[in-house]
Amino acid sequence: MSLIPVQSLEPKHLADTLLASITAPLDKKGEVFICVRKDGAKISSRTLPGVNWDKSLRQAFGDIDFPNATSIEIGLSHNWRKVKDFSSSFGEISKGIRGIRLATGKASRTLFPSEMIATNTTFQRARDKFAAENAGNIGSETFDAVQFLLLPEHLVLVPLYRGNQLVSLDDVTRENVSEAARLMGVWMANNVSAEGALTYKYWPSKGEYSPSNNMVRQFMGTVCLYQAAAFFENDSWRKRAELNLANNIARYFRRHDRFGYIDDVGKAKLGAAALAATAILQDGDRFKAQEELLFKLTKHLQQPDGSFITYYLTTSTRNQNFYAGECLLYWAHRLKREWSSALYDRFRRSFRYYRAWHLANRNPAFVPWNTQACFMLYGLKKDEQLKDWIFEMNDWLLPFQQWDQVKAEDCKGRFYDPNKPWGPPHASATGVYLEGLADAFQLAVDEGDATRAEAYAVVIRRALRDVLQLQFRTGVDMFYINKRPRVMGGLRTTEYNNEIRVDNVQHNLMALMKLLANKDFPW
Repeated sequence: MSLIPVQSLEPKHLADTLLASITAPLDKKGEVFICVRKDGAKISSRTLPGVNWDKSLRQAFGDIDFPNATSIEIGLSHNWRKVKDFSSSFGEISKGIRGIRLATGKASRTLFPSEMIATNTTFQRARDKFAAENAGNIGSETFDAVQFLLLPEHLVLVPLYRGNQLVSLDDVTRENVSEAARLMGVWMANNVSAEGALTYKYWPSKGEYSPSNNMVRQFMGTVCLYQAAAFFENDSWRKRAELNLANNIARYFRRHDRFGYIDDVGKAKLGAAALAATAILQDGDRFKAQEELLFKLTKHLQQPDGSFITYYLTTSTRNQNFYAGECLLYWAHRLKREWSSALYDRFRRSFRYYRAWHLANRNPAFVPWNTQACFMLYGLKKDEQLKDWIFEMNDWLLPFQQWDQVKAEDCKGRFYDPNKPWGPPHASATGVYLEGLADAFQLAVDEGDATRAEAYAVVIRRALRDVLQLQFRTGVDMFYINKRPRVMGGLRTTEYNNEIRVDNVQHNLMALMKLLANKDFPW
């Protein structure tokens, strides 16, 4: 962490120290934003006129009640310019980097970048809110801002980038990744309620839980809880996992005809059945009867050509990129527990079908699930076709990681191609790709393929940089969080959207545990 010590909280000294730290050739004029917080909660904020940074800072610092403040957010605006076309001028990636001023003939509102991060506000929502409160034509200006966080108790200034500290590739060490994994485990365990329900989605800026839910992701979380408890040898986490599984089975398991399924808001998804069954396998024999009924459903949904119907009691084949691979991974877990030639033949039939299907319908989401399934099965039966398919899938995936092609330094390492229709960047996507890549890396090492192992390791390390960037883990990146135990260890969805979803944490934690357990990974 880059810290700038201050000798005293005297306004002139603070202003001089802060301005002396800015080495870029800026004119040091423009509006100044100051927000005073106590344990994340806003006490006061003000925007001072853009005459002179030094004068504005001295004035603002002179008015602050320092003994009652735990952090002070500082924004110094510069490079102002008018916005001609609002809709094309503000991409999401600009949030937290650029600020905006909205004005009519009678009213105006300046929103600094750190405010947008703290409130999780988009440019469009800010404009819509301003329009609802003020009549007339709206003009827009945008600006850049130098951002700092002053921690009065510690007498330090912290330079910020998008309301956070930048993580470098040098920060990707075994020690740092191990601590990140531990904190993710803390988040998972802390977010199991007394009844056993696991948080699906949390909005840090509001301090509220979302009412939405998704049982595919919920059962992925259950699997992760069991594996984290084993990895960290934490008995209390194991008890939370057991409580969570019992809650999910009691609330969502249903039986129909000869089969079991998971009720996901009235839908019976193949993926939910497969992941629920996988979670049960982590537990032992407590819910063996339910797992057998879910297993029967997965076999029932497999078609003679190896494809899957993906929703029970329908003919729907939606979400093939996810649910088919999730089912094959469950079957691999089951085969690892107890070998069955009949199930292996089923696996092979689907493997052949989906290998051809994917080549005709390329999508990155397909890769990690099928990689993990094939890798687990390859460990049981050395089928060269499985090995070759793992390498082919992951070689194809590598170029979709952003590095030099993304200008925002904090976004480097994520997986996203803006020119492809595969959806926006997301922490959960980075995590699940890492799960598959961790297996592909190990396979390359095991097979003596040093060139591939090195290529995969480079991409993995870059992705880990992004994971560390996304995690809530210090008082600096949580400067605006009032309910910190709810977010500590959690992962933002993106660098500019602080929503935490269970699979943001689950996928990344499962990937990190694989890598930390791998004696061959080059930290």
